[in-house]
Amino acid sequence: MHDLSSHISTGTGEPDSVIANKRRACVLERTLSVMSAISLRNKQVVSNMFSEGYFAAFMEVMHSHLHNPSIARQCCMLIRNCAVQEKAYQVCHGVLEILLNETTS
Repeated sequence: MHDLSSHISTGTGEPDSVIANKRRACVLERTLSVMSAISLRNKQVVSNMFSEGYFAAFMEVMHSHLHNPSIARQCCMLIRNCAVQEKAYQVCHGVLEILLNETTS
């Protein structure tokens, strides 16, 4: 991945690396949002994500971004949408219990 911090000039007084990290977080949040929307409409995409083991990655992203509620929320929505579409994931991994535990603790 390219380091964007050397190419960002904002004049806000914040270090360029801080601005770059905020932009990366914004891109990640938007990407998760698009994936969440697609997961509601396309069961084949959800099946492919399930078969490729992407759900562990989604959980990892969510846990590593708990300090950013927007990203954690998008991860929760994506996992929830996929669970609705892919009953096998619900049964095998108990995603609803995981989400309930995450949101209530």
